[in-house]
Amino acid sequence: MKFYDAHIYYDDLRTDFNQLENLNKKYQCEFIISPQCTIQSEPEKSNLMYFLQPYLLSNKFLYYIAMVISKTFYKQNKLKFFWKIFTGFKNYHKITIPNNNEVLNIIAKYHFIKSWLWINPTEEDSLKEFERLYNHPKIVGIKLHNYWHNLGENEINIILENNKKNKPVYVILKYQNVEKILDLLRKFNNTKFIIGYGGFPHYGRIWDEINKLKNVYIDVASKHLNKKLINKIFEKFDKNKIIFSSDYPYNFQDQKKIFISAFFEKN
Repeated sequence: MKFYDAHIYYDDLRTDFNQLENLNKKYQCEFIISPQCTIQSEPEKSNLMYFLQPYLLSNKFLYYIAMVISKTFYKQNKLKFFWKIFTGFKNYHKITIPNNNEVLNIIAKYHFIKSWLWINPTEEDSLKEFERLYNHPKIVGIKLHNYWHNLGENEINIILENNKKNKPVYVILKYQNVEKILDLLRKFNNTKFIIGYGGFPHYGRIWDEINKLKNVYIDVASKHLNKKLINKIFEKFDKNKIIFSSDYPYNFQDQKKIFISAFFEKN
């Protein structure tokens, strides 16, 4: 049976295309990749922070504290010194303009890998890149990372207005007005949306509403989710609306940081 891993990342130091090819041959899995998100390979984050985060965000009061704290992480897209404590003092520098061309060139020879067109509409000439690559045969849809690029609803709306073929849109949310996001999902009801990271950072505050929308799906791949939250998603959502992803190469690793192929056998 063929299935898709709907969200993996390109990382120039960690993405192993031979491994992906073997997984494709053995399990008929195909992949949808995103461009690299940090200038250097993304460092490991604190397991303690990952453990605490779902509990903070699931509490109405603590959610607002987490929102305020999140605004202190970066300065000029670089992780501030204090927060490096939780990455083993490794550098963490965001990429503000995703390199779609690089990924498309790399995956050209792999029939089983497609790509999201990751656009940051806050950057100059982003719409030109969108128009230039939108019809590329390897592009399956659009990716918008509201949290990473601090996108506003108006900026998102511009990209969605230009999505003339209603290609799927993979969206990762940020701390923002939930109703405004829901309005966009309803407005573009002919477009299929995948809400990444299980609706992080809103979780249950948005689940009921997006579950009602026929054009909206939810992805459960992220270390921002714990087992309890994933179980709640499976209890609440129509199973046909839950999307499988791995977030490779950052999740499902063994002690040697190697992607666990057995994960496929269990799923």
